[in-house]
Amino acid sequence: MGMLAPPWSPRRIRTSLIGISNRIQAAGCGSVAREVMLDDPRLTMPTLMRVEFSRGLRPNSPRFVLVVEISDSAVAELNAGKISLEKRAYEIASEMRNADRLNKPESQMGLVSCTKAKVKNLEALGEPALLTHDACRAWVIKRPSPTEEALDKGWQSRSKSPGSNG
Repeated sequence: MGMLAPPWSPRRIRTSLIGISNRIQAAGCGSVAREVMLDDPRLTMPTLMRVEFSRGLRPNSPRFVLVVEISDSAVAELNAGKISLEKRAYEIASEMRNADRLNKPESQMGLVSCTKAKVKNLEALGEPALLTHDACRAWVIKRPSPTEEALDKGWQSRSKSPGSNG
């Protein structure tokens, strides 16, 4: 006997929606009701990406982490243009990083990862830190603290004095 998928799994949700849709059609409401039901924003899953920037590869390097929600209209445009979601998420995160004034030469951060994210309660993130022209939103999850900034400066390479060996 196989294990049942959890109630929030995409397969169970899809099966549930198909069952509801079949019942609507059987009741004589037809495809119009199904289209309205599938356009209901409460039934669509948001496209979320987690983007992480860091100043280095050390585990304790200062990190700037964002969650980016790509709107359904933007996803449709990206798919039509055969552009990856990761690219758009990176563009939005870079815009946010620059707006956060982390683009100073002494605090340059490189991209570490850009992956699909899972957020149980999107409302718990509060107000988005950035809203783009195509209705995409971004939330800052983690930014370097002043203490991390100060400690990281001690690890940065220092210029060697002339005449030193090494």
